[in-house]
Amino acid sequence: MPLTPPNSCKYCNFSSSLTLPNNSIASNRLNVIVKMEGGLNKISWLRGNNKFLNSVLKQSMFIPLHNLNPLIKNNTITSIPYKDAEQYIGGKDYGEGMPHINARFLEGYRQSNTVVALLGVKESKEQKANDPQYTPSGTVYFCFDASPYPKEKFESDDAKFRESRSLIGVLGLEDSKIIAQARSIVDWNLRHKYDSGSGKLNYSTWAGWKLCCSSVFENQDAPSHSWNGVQNYHYPRTDPVVIMAVLSPDKSAILLGRNKRYAGGMYSCLAGFVEVGETFEEAVAREVYEEACIRVLNVSYYSSQPWPYPSSLMTGFFATADVNSDYKTSRTDLDGELEDARWFTREEVQEMVKHSPGTLSEKPADNVLFVPNKHAIAGELIRSWLAGIEKKSAL
Repeated sequence: MPLTPPNSCKYCNFSSSLTLPNNSIASNRLNVIVKMEGGLNKISWLRGNNKFLNSVLKQSMFIPLHNLNPLIKNNTITSIPYKDAEQYIGGKDYGEGMPHINARFLEGYRQSNTVVALLGVKESKEQKANDPQYTPSGTVYFCFDASPYPKEKFESDDAKFRESRSLIGVLGLEDSKIIAQARSIVDWNLRHKYDSGSGKLNYSTWAGWKLCCSSVFENQDAPSHSWNGVQNYHYPRTDPVVIMAVLSPDKSAILLGRNKRYAGGMYSCLAGFVEVGETFEEAVAREVYEEACIRVLNVSYYSSQPWPYPSSLMTGFFATADVNSDYKTSRTDLDGELEDARWFTREEVQEMVKHSPGTLSEKPADNVLFVPNKHAIAGELIRSWLAGIEKKSAL
């Protein structure tokens, strides 16, 4: 993606640019919608830097989310420039209009018509994070909640808001990462409007990544009784989930379950949330026993995947059934989440993979058994078992 020479930001040796790529598309409602490719450097250390945020705000690009769903054209995320986004996000600068408030309460704070959050920078050149001279450069991206406004203000004939789950297997890997980040941070802001200690409204700082009780506007010395011994800052949360490929002791079969909510004839790996006070490995063993009444050993980590529905992190594991237990017999009546759990041979799973849909919008016939597609971590675990791979590089 060619970029013109960037404009330097004097506050942090950061370069920003707003040059439209050759494949820009025209919209009949917005002046410009720009296709975005690749991942983002999150530049988290700059979220509370008002000078930096103000220096790049009007040169940045903005990703609208309507009911947490992204605007998509040609199976690619689209974004709009500040001049088109301003009417929705407001025209205030960061830290503007509250000279009587202590600056520490206004780091990355900006009065806005809706939720706005900094996502990061699209690198304009290949960077090496271990380079001591490393300085990010490129185009800065924000996201915002477009839900208060009619879809028609953003959509065109070929750019539509798409349901996020339907995009699994459609978007590229990097765009999927951006959507996971954007919808999670917007959803978190929308869900935490009030301080749990005082009941008063929260306001957003750190460019959308930190919430603070609005009582600081009333009394900076004693902002809220919830500050007594505990700072009432709120930070984005991630809920860890374990998902596991349980193998027979000789690894010739895999345990798959069918949730009552699954479409058609889909079977998948067992999964569940990590509970307070337990390790990932303990969560794997507990969930397998609760869902299928099977005891496991040798729990080993494989890989992870963000799952922004709304804010989960799927952590994938392999586990082996305890040969000294009655592992061949499963039962699903303990917690009642599954309607069936059974062992499948390699031959059976290979046939199920053939019927696996390419995207979540594709639905095989009800009488056909299949497994999740390769873009979901469950599908990757299953295919890795077929390929004899039970470990994966972290990066």
